Amino acid sequence: MKFVFSLSLSLLFCCHVAADTIPTYTLFGVDIQLAQMRKDTAISVVTSDQVSDGCWTSGQASEFALQRELIDAGYTNITEASPFGASVFITAIGYSSNEYSCAVSVTLSLWLANIERREFGNALFFSFGRKNALEYTSILTGPKTDMSDRIKETVRDYADQLIVDIQKHKNFAQEQIGTLDATQAEKHSLLDTIVD
Repeated sequence: MKFVFSLSLSLLFCCHVAADTIPTYTLFGVDIQLAQMRKDTAISVVTSDQVSDGCWTSGQASEFALQRELIDAGYTNITEASPFGASVFITAIGYSSNEYSCAVSVTLSLWLANIERREFGNALFFSFGRKNALEYTSILTGPKTDMSDRIKETVRDYADQLIVDIQKHKNFAQEQIGTLDATQAEKHSLLDTIVD
């Protein structure tokens, strides 16, 4: 299985404090949004079934399997799509290569709301969009008779990996916060934004 781990924010730890500003901290190799993804985050699950020739007959079963894995991990706020929540997309693209066999590309991706802050000249700009925070992809080939079950198992495996990768970002951020040149109160305040 090939999986692509996307880090949208690659940052390094340092601290700058000016008298008239709040402390600024930078983290290296941590996606802040993933680290701050809490168990009560609204998560929608969206399925894109682009598979033909009867190679995937149970898209809804794969969606339910993903939702079950999220709920079992404590992410219980499964909702309809929201511009401010997280969205997990299951995308399957494939076809029958002959009467008995199929080839299907399966992707699971986590998209998060993304607010960027940039300073240009003497002005401060904010932009709102969505970013692909994590993505896992593989190509399955084989008998048509068990392809739907294999897709569901692949989605379940990717859901497990997604949950582990979110926790890794939390752990890495916590480690780096512990090394900050900051007061214990400031460190606890930062940790409160990460720990559920």
